[in-house]
Amino acid sequence: MRKADIQRHLRCFWWCYVAILLVAVVFWTSVYGIIGSPDANEKLTLSFFGNDLDASRLELDIENNIFNITSQGIKELSVDHVSQTESTVFGSMIQTRLYSSDIMIFEEWIITEELTALDFRPFTSELEECFADVDIEYYLIDGVKCGIILNPEGSNPNNFTKYYTGNSKLIAFFAPYCENLGGAYGIGSKEDDAAIALMKFLLEETNG
Repeated sequence: MRKADIQRHLRCFWWCYVAILLVAVVFWTSVYGIIGSPDANEKLTLSFFGNDLDASRLELDIENNIFNITSQGIKELSVDHVSQTESTVFGSMIQTRLYSSDIMIFEEWIITEELTALDFRPFTSELEECFADVDIEYYLIDGVKCGIILNPEGSNPNNFTKYYTGNSKLIAFFAPYCENLGGAYGIGSKEDDAAIALMKFLLEETNG
């Protein structure tokens, strides 16, 4: 092939080579992302649904205390604040976080009959035992213990009240697919109990 033919070919079909290069970059970036992504027991995610939360301060305090909270090797920590939006969008955001969260906290007014059907698992006796040394009030669904009330009336201020300025009762659930519950419900490993440790951290008493 002559030089002129090569130059003509490049002038006409340069975009093909650019497209091939872009596809290659996207492919290898995706592969690297999958390989480099932490496993479920290396991630710890708290999702808050409602208003009046200082999420950045909460995330920073958890990050600064993570080695005191748990000895589990957490590589990725996040606090998601999902504010109330148009109902269908809000509902889909809740559904998405069922799979990606460890702890899900709701302002009580958000908890509807539809929400209580989202398969929040009831507390087993084994899981209750983990909180035997903490004064807590459970949130009941159809008479069954399924959540923990973070700010029950008349109790001492807990850690979470530093970050929440609203006046709604706050209900915390362990997400149905959480793998950091010390092997509870047959999910994950017994050594991976970071979600329990984080819940206890949120329930600690504080002076402000």
